[in-house]
Amino acid sequence: MSACRACGGPFLAERLEAGLHPICNRFLTDPEARERRYALTLGVCARCGLPQLLNPIPAGEIKSPFDWITYNEPEGHLDDLVESLLGLPGIGPQSRVGGVTYKDDTTLHRLVRRGVTQAWSLTPSELDLPGSRAEVEQVQARLDPARAKALVARKGPVELLLVRHILEHAHDLAGFLAALRGLLSPGGYAVFEVPDATTMFATGDYSPLWEEHLVYFTPETFGATLRRHGFRVVAQRNYPYVLENSLTVVATAAEPEAGPAQGPGPELRAYLAGLGAARARLHRWLEAAPGPIALLGGGHLACTFLNLMELGDRIACVVDDDPHRIGLFMPGSHRPIRPTSALVDEGIATCLLSLNPLNEAKVLDRHRAFLEGGGVFRSIFPASALALPAADQ
Repeated sequence: MSACRACGGPFLAERLEAGLHPICNRFLTDPEARERRYALTLGVCARCGLPQLLNPIPAGEIKSPFDWITYNEPEGHLDDLVESLLGLPGIGPQSRVGGVTYKDDTTLHRLVRRGVTQAWSLTPSELDLPGSRAEVEQVQARLDPARAKALVARKGPVELLLVRHILEHAHDLAGFLAALRGLLSPGGYAVFEVPDATTMFATGDYSPLWEEHLVYFTPETFGATLRRHGFRVVAQRNYPYVLENSLTVVATAAEPEAGPAQGPGPELRAYLAGLGAARARLHRWLEAAPGPIALLGGGHLACTFLNLMELGDRIACVVDDDPHRIGLFMPGSHRPIRPTSALVDEGIATCLLSLNPLNEAKVLDRHRAFLEGGGVFRSIFPASALALPAADQ
């Protein structure tokens, strides 16, 4: 990319060049199989300060070949969010409510339980897509202003539009936001939710870098991006979670408003420059850790961590109890995926955790035999209480 997808501005010379990586959902059946790899480069707009991937993989190539892969977003805040939405002026049981993807379904269900009678979610056929469920990368590629106009002609505009965890996937950010504006009735509200990248930048966590997330919003850049593309922010709230907060904005259509120029702060600059040092520090720690070493969890965060940190020859295996993953090999690192019983059966001494820190207590309790045998759990996430040391220790 030669220009920012949010404002069209130039990119700073500073960037994170992470090398070539496979798509994280391309699990292997043969560890010797050849993989197509893509450049993973994080840059920052010199005008609006938005971090983003500079070499996006085409949306059509990202769709997983495995229909069992699902992505779960945090939902502990949705009851509170729905309560606030029903308190908006003009919103009530009679309001027409729309959802953009399946990630909006649980919010729609909550609204229906609270009395909303006109609720719909976009279907694959309405976007000329096959199958019974459209993935977010497909929706963002298909939902343009022309299709939005056709949808409104057929379904009518909505007073409340749910747009949950898809904006960070948008290749054509301006066109996608214009399409969303086109689905709204006059005075209608769009409810956006994106992951907040503040924690990953502040803690130097590189595992959230992912080919499917093209932009990395913070509270400042999120609101500014929406205003730049014709939305007036009515309310903004940041719901706290351990790994990444959930940023929500309620907005209405308005005239575009250009924001002030803002470059990266010191934390983001340190993040762009810090991958090599973080990798070297981790390798030194692993050299001193008792082995063999495994990693628990075979999701995209684990895949990114293994590949960015160049751990293909330092990790014996990945353990995961998803029956779909067992017997496959991780993209890039080619580490075999085995059941978690391998922790004891194969004499693993150190196990890195790539699961949400909120679930760590349950996992430790489930693997008491591993702990009682002297096994050690450490998390790959700096925000976890079980985090790997931030400096050489």
